[in-house]
Amino acid sequence: MSQALGCSPRWGAEPTRRTGFGPRQRSIRSLVTCIRCVSPSDGAPDAPRGGAKSSGRTLLRIAMGAATVAAPWVSPFVASTVTQPGVARAATTWKSMKDLPAIEPGAHPALTVRELTPRQREFTAWLDGVREECIRRGISEETVGSCFNELEPLPETVVEKTASSHVLNPEKNLSVEAYLRRMVSKDRVTKGAALLVEHAELLNEVEREYGVPPEILVAIWGIESHFGGFQGEHDCIRALATLGFEHRHWKGDYFGNELVEAVRIIDEGHVPPEDLVGSWAGALGQCQFMPSNFHRYAVDKDDDGRADIWRSLPDVFASMANFLKQYCEWNPNVRPAGFRVTVEGDQLPEDVIGGWWGERKTPKPASYFLWNGVKPLHNTLRLPRSAESVLLMPEGKDGPAFLALCNFRAIMRYNPSTNYAMAVSMLAQEIVDEVAAVRKEA
Repeated sequence: MSQALGCSPRWGAEPTRRTGFGPRQRSIRSLVTCIRCVSPSDGAPDAPRGGAKSSGRTLLRIAMGAATVAAPWVSPFVASTVTQPGVARAATTWKSMKDLPAIEPGAHPALTVRELTPRQREFTAWLDGVREECIRRGISEETVGSCFNELEPLPETVVEKTASSHVLNPEKNLSVEAYLRRMVSKDRVTKGAALLVEHAELLNEVEREYGVPPEILVAIWGIESHFGGFQGEHDCIRALATLGFEHRHWKGDYFGNELVEAVRIIDEGHVPPEDLVGSWAGALGQCQFMPSNFHRYAVDKDDDGRADIWRSLPDVFASMANFLKQYCEWNPNVRPAGFRVTVEGDQLPEDVIGGWWGERKTPKPASYFLWNGVKPLHNTLRLPRSAESVLLMPEGKDGPAFLALCNFRAIMRYNPSTNYAMAVSMLAQEIVDEVAAVRKEA
């Protein structure tokens, strides 16, 4: 840092003599000289010991005054007194004055200086607008400050890595069969069956209230957060702020709105700031709700005054069921969402075979497909013969086949991925089969 400021490495030594100082050099030299005058060092007079607060304020006042004088000729600097560890969220952007001599503990607050990059300046200006929007929506200034003070965007390298296709859409790098094998694993089936039995009373109560079967809730729970075991590890305020800034020109400012709604979650006391963690895109809790959906659909089922989708299973199950019922339009009269099937022979005409969900054909009763060589993989499964169904074969006749019923669309609204909806449907059925098998053995 001392080299960048044009002075010698030893803070107490005389700066390198230069001729022809212009306004820029004089301003920077003044800043260095002012700080040296109040900081004790080898070869420099001791600073007054009359009180930490007085000397600290003197140091800060002189530094800020000198920085103001220098401002027209130098890149912006930000001076900050950091009295608590962890105040700055992005420590990698701070440059410490390594050549400063050791200061007696308590004599001065720690003074750190960082030079803002153009990206950071743009981010700060954008964040000022978000602050105003938060206040406009009734969020307290105290909460806004606790979320945004010292906030910096994630490094561009992290953003680029996160935005890569294999992170955004992991299923695109896998065949349908490989994706289903990963999502509907033996571990998920076994654990899901055990949890279905363990929480049967609560899940049945939620079904009576919202009409969503327990096995569907457990399957979504298992895929979204591995039954609550992994809810994400990103600071959602910082993640959403970065995404909102990077995509600020998107129509509707999607991530910017989600950022404001995330701050509102903290302001309403549902979770403290340090616990608001989730996915890289800001999805929260065991059911991975975006913040705006949290406010619309999260339920405080245990009546503790908070919709806690992070720790309270009553709140988690009720929130998922409420979302499926209200937003996804789950049909309580048709229990399953779909089935893995085989297609035998060439009895089916081409105009009834769809690919992905977006390529589906006109629905037909399930009985039509049963009469034309379509059979469920589960021999004991009884298809609702009159239910409207579509046949999906995303990878053609050589790939997996799936018979999707009306509630397949509901799962697609939870997560708009054909693979995801097939995995949830299959996992739900496998969990039911596993419970039946265990009970039969007992």
